[in-house]
Amino acid sequence: MRAYTMQIKQICDLLASCESPVLVVEPLTTILDGLPPEYDPFVAVISISKDPYNVDIVVSILVDVKTHI
Repeated sequence: MRAYTMQIKQICDLLASCESPVLVVEPLTTILDGLPPEYDPFVAVISISKDPYNVDIVVSILVDVKTHI
């Protein structure tokens, strides 16, 4: 899970360094969209939250979920 999310973060950082800024929601959307169906309940909670999640928090949640699955 960490390798998957780090790869997405690296791509976003690369795009940002090329003066192609990536919106904060894009990395999160990309991470969440690429997850298998067993993560759907967590994706739903993160997606409908009124409080925005940053990438680091989402990665932490997903790593915890992966440990329990």
